[in-house]
Amino acid sequence: MKNLIEFNLTLLIQVINFLIVYYVLRRVIFDPVIDALIKQKSEERRLNEEIVLKQLDVNGFQSEKTSQLIQFQQDVKVQLTSDTVKIVLDPQYTARAVLRPVSPAELAAFKKKMEESLYAGS
Repeated sequence: MKNLIEFNLTLLIQVINFLIVYYVLRRVIFDPVIDALIKQKSEERRLNEEIVLKQLDVNGFQSEKTSQLIQFQQDVKVQLTSDTVKIVLDPQYTARAVLRPVSPAELAAFKKKMEESLYAGS
């Protein structure tokens, strides 16, 4: 049986050609593509970390505002009463005015008081 590979000058030239092509392809195509992929992955990783940090900031801000809202609701739950209007806050964060009947004499006294305070400023 004859040798399948003959070791002569042609084989040596083919090996040298292969090494040259490999080197050129690596320098021209493979290295830039691999560098671009590495850069893209690192940028993606950085953006994902930034998203996580922003989500933590938003969650902290939301919990802070929720606690402020709860504190505000607790402070306002005290019913404010005036001569004519009673303000009541219900759990759905809506305010409604409850009016009581006012006699014409009370209305005239209120009007006079308002006019006096209005003209006193000028």
